[in-house]
Amino acid sequence: MKLLPALAGVFLCAALPLAAHAEDATKGCTEVKVDGYRSPDYDCLSQQLGTGQNADKAAQKNTEAQQVPV
Repeated sequence: MKLLPALAGVFLCAALPLAAHAEDATKGCTEVKVDGYRSPDYDCLSQQLGTGQNADKAAQKNTEAQQVPV
């Protein structure tokens, strides 16, 4: 009778990798969730937003705007 719980445990451990899988990372940027707070990957978001034809111009304007004294 002790064989049944052991087999059930082995089966559950073998099925665990199938049940716990990561989301498909090709959809977009990866987010990290710690204690209920989400933190997006800002480098990835910046790359996604900066792939247009005006990306260099926008980056230059952002740099200039950061240099303006408040």
